[in-house]
Amino acid sequence: MQNSPMEISTQMSKANKVVLQQIVGHPEILEHPKSAEILDNLANDEIKRVFHLMKEMIWEVDEKELPRLLIDAVSSEEYSLELREIISTTIFRQETKKLDSRQCERVLSDLNNRLAEEKLRAEKAEILKRQKSVVTDDDQDQLLRDITSIEKELNKIKKAKKIQFGLLEK
Repeated sequence: MQNSPMEISTQMSKANKVVLQQIVGHPEILEHPKSAEILDNLANDEIKRVFHLMKEMIWEVDEKELPRLLIDAVSSEEYSLELREIISTTIFRQETKKLDSRQCERVLSDLNNRLAEEKLRAEKAEILKRQKSVVTDDDQDQLLRDITSIEKELNKIKKAKKIQFGLLEK
């Protein structure tokens, strides 16, 4: 028996779920100039399609129509069930309060940090898997340098988060 696209689970990462919830719950984020930075860190093509779809819709439809039109647009089987459920749940729970430009910038910064952190953790996990099959000391040293570099980047992101939320000074 074959699985329909609807039954296949893509298991979206936590960071991707948060990005999806934020852009659906606060579409005004997409109007912010820094919203394009999200696409650089987004690995999920399905969310990228929703991102582009919503960006087009924002300019073409009334904001009150947007939730219904978005649900209609993603109701086809080309979108995963998980994505459709997240969108529907987010729209159902959506607040009516819009974010101002400064709040949008903070949300975008947080989303970019989450996506970058997730990407670095995945790279580190891949390196650790490769480390088990390395034979030479030179290869081992290179993998350790790569891990150290990733750890430094992760620490930069953590520090940026603390600064963003006022836990550290610049």
